[in-house]
Amino acid sequence: IVQGDNLQFLKTCFRDEDPIIKGKVKGKVKLIYIDPPFATESDFEWSAGERSYTDKIAYSEFVESMRERLIHMRELLHPEGSIFVHLDWKMSHYIKLVLDEIFDKSNFRNEIIWAYHWPWSPGMKQFNRKHDVIFWYTRSSKWEFNADQIKMPSEIHQWGFGEWMQRNDTDNYEQSGKVPEDWWEFAIAARMRIDWVIRAWYPTEKPYKLLERIIKATTSENDIVID
Repeated sequence: IVQGDNLQFLKTCFRDEDPIIKGKVKGKVKLIYIDPPFATESDFEWSAGERSYTDKIAYSEFVESMRERLIHMRELLHPEGSIFVHLDWKMSHYIKLVLDEIFDKSNFRNEIIWAYHWPWSPGMKQFNRKHDVIFWYTRSSKWEFNADQIKMPSEIHQWGFGEWMQRNDTDNYEQSGKVPEDWWEFAIAARMRIDWVIRAWYPTEKPYKLLERIIKATTSENDIVID
């Protein structure tokens, strides 16, 4: 774990001169997952009341700061490595163009929609914004995807009608389940419980199951993962 400016650390890895990491990181990272600030122009605190981070950067400055970091991240990836960039509706369209430029449009794999539920606010004059966007790009035309590691149970819940449906032999699904679509439903981390105790959480913390799916899908044991 490194505490400090992530850009400086990325530059250190890119130069590949520091004896602690020389030959160990650059070109060897199998997965990068980033959940950058969303340019919300807000300050965030974690549940204990301590300051977490400030997200008051201007839109144009945000895009350029992301561009600089993504250029270095690409150089750290293994030839069959993946990067997942987690954003919301405010900045996703801008960063998608940057990702196309740096990683090449041909290496775009998925736009994943993470849908979640939260109480609606009275007096709304628009549809409730309850999803984030995760862009998946790879370093090259070869990448790791462990379908068997992330298959869902064949029994699914039909949320719209509150009924359970069991897949039968005529459906085109493996008996062990199916690979998820590019839209995922997970409860937000603030609603998760561990051992029946509410834990300390950051307001923008992401659920464990979401990250588990990404890691299992694109890495193998002992691979290097950067958050």
